[in-house]
Amino acid sequence: MSHFQSYRFEDIEEKSLDERQFARMEDGLSHGIAFHSKEVEFEQNPVSQMKQELLNQGIVIQDLTESNPTKCDLYFPKEIITTSLAHEWNSNYEPNASGSLSAKEAVVKYYQDRFPLDKDFYNKDDFFLVASTSEAYSYILKSITNPHDSILIPNPGYPLLEHLARWELVETTPYESLEEIPDLVTETTRAILIVQPNNPTGKILSQKEIRLLESLAIQFKLAILIDEVFADYLGWCKSSQYNFVKSSEVPIFTLNGLSKICLLPSAKLSWIHLQAPNPMKEILKNRLEWLADTYLSVNGFVETILPNVLEARKLIQNQLINRMKRNYGKLLDILDGSSFEWKIPDGGWYIILETQISIDLEDDFCLRLLKKHHKSIQSGILYGIKSPCIVLVLSMIQKEEEFTEGLLSLKELILEFNNLNPKQV
Repeated sequence: MSHFQSYRFEDIEEKSLDERQFARMEDGLSHGIAFHSKEVEFEQNPVSQMKQELLNQGIVIQDLTESNPTKCDLYFPKEIITTSLAHEWNSNYEPNASGSLSAKEAVVKYYQDRFPLDKDFYNKDDFFLVASTSEAYSYILKSITNPHDSILIPNPGYPLLEHLARWELVETTPYESLEEIPDLVTETTRAILIVQPNNPTGKILSQKEIRLLESLAIQFKLAILIDEVFADYLGWCKSSQYNFVKSSEVPIFTLNGLSKICLLPSAKLSWIHLQAPNPMKEILKNRLEWLADTYLSVNGFVETILPNVLEARKLIQNQLINRMKRNYGKLLDILDGSSFEWKIPDGGWYIILETQISIDLEDDFCLRLLKKHHKSIQSGILYGIKSPCIVLVLSMIQKEEEFTEGLLSLKELILEFNNLNPKQV
């Protein structure tokens, strides 16, 4: 475990779990670690300023990168939730650091349903319930890093990942392919983070890439973090095979939760699945249990409804997948013959639209979209996409009429820009 030292646990590593209620961390600044909080400055760009001005005028702005399912008329059946609470809720409070038995058994069943050939692989004792995947990242980083250690994060990738590392005083190093990793690893690198399907590109790992990932983790003594929150959303535009990353040689933390699986972002329940060789596994489990017992953040109401909610997940997932299929068909019809280009994703909720318009005109393009069409869309720059031309991130979960209107606005606007700026490529 020498490579995954954490100062946070040195004086409690040997304590039994029963001693936790009496344990207190007396010196949060041990080992001379200085926590200097660097101010983060937030400055609105012209596009966000214009959007706010229009909103202040009462103008409705359609977000073409909308990722909140509850704003897209996608709601989990309320009666399943209320019935579960009415029949299953027990007001007696018995805190369990890693989650209630019934909730963890429901998560195990969810994985056994997804991977029926590996039913024996999933054990309730390897799961830790948390309030969100963001909290899961926090627990994991606390467990395997010290301040100023680093992790490798995917690029393109979701910008939240860098912030989650920042709040744990961990540095991030972006990588664009697994082949780059040997040149990026330093003595402070502790983990490789994989998001699959990637947000926003929708890419998933092939078996060959999974073998390479494991070999890199073994070679450089790294943990693997797998964020699979979009893993249930494959196959809406092409056939894709998701592979659960497994290894008996390196620690692997897999993250998922209700926000995407059941389109319940307000339910606030996620989990960590831990794999690791012994004795490393027991040490990491002990650390995760310490953290979970310290915060006890999982809501008992959500744990109560979890078995029935997960059992009924296909009701809402099929609605969304069918919508994305229809929206993709509209995209093919409307943008066919336009100068937009895109790659077909393996899964997820987004498609990346590439243009031939110079990146220097991005603000002009987005401002025109706001002013003339009252629509906004996120730039690929936000996700680390590097291109000399404008790249846009389009949500596929939007209501179908609004999605169609958005495509027509984009098609009109790109034609306008191509005519005005034929040499700006």
